[in-house]
Amino acid sequence: GLASFAAAAISRADPIKTGIAAFAYSLRTVVLPFLFIFNTKLLLIGIEGPIDLALTVLGAVTAVLVFAAATQGYFVARNKLWESAVLLLVAFTLFRPQYWVDQIAPPFQTVPYTEAVPLIEGAAADVSLRLTATGETLEGDIETRTVLLPLGEQAPVDVRLEHAGLILRTEEGSTFVDDVVFGGPAGEAGIDFDWEVLSIELPNDQPNAYFMYLPAGALLLGVWVMQRRRRIMSA
Repeated sequence: GLASFAAAAISRADPIKTGIAAFAYSLRTVVLPFLFIFNTKLLLIGIEGPIDLALTVLGAVTAVLVFAAATQGYFVARNKLWESAVLLLVAFTLFRPQYWVDQIAPPFQTVPYTEAVPLIEGAAADVSLRLTATGETLEGDIETRTVLLPLGEQAPVDVRLEHAGLILRTEEGSTFVDDVVFGGPAGEAGIDFDWEVLSIELPNDQPNAYFMYLPAGALLLGVWVMQRRRRIMSA
């Protein structure tokens, strides 16, 4: 914009080339806001303690520096194309380690309602149930919705489902919504009476996402060693 023309005038450079270069640099910052969406711990949402906070901050700061090195084309020495790609992979892993964990162990396991009963009863307090149901709305349209419902404290399955706003029934091997608790989470999410439950998903055990820092650190160290050796040899 105007700042590019001002910079070009001061440096006596081509304003068009200066504007294109400035636009290319600014594009790199466009990616950053999306990182806060996909990793809400950067907004201090879901932080479980001081160690969790320290690891989140350490990973984010390192990722920003690695991302800058990758996009600027220079780390310890000038990057080769594949080194920039590796640095971008490292930055992504440090920013969003949970992505790789989800590929190894899905965050939710899908189970039939008959098998889900003991799992729902034994699930930890304040765990959420992901439910997919289909049925007819008041307008006469057939909709399929996937909602996340809180189960509350540990209790019998009927009590926990009622806390989520649902009363279910089983007919001929299928599970249906027998009733929806007025003002409950299920009703607020749009689930209605007599909808068929297609799937019930419960949280799955996953490894700690911070373990992904280890391969990311190994890749970063490998690039550093190669570039350091190349820099010494060219000196």
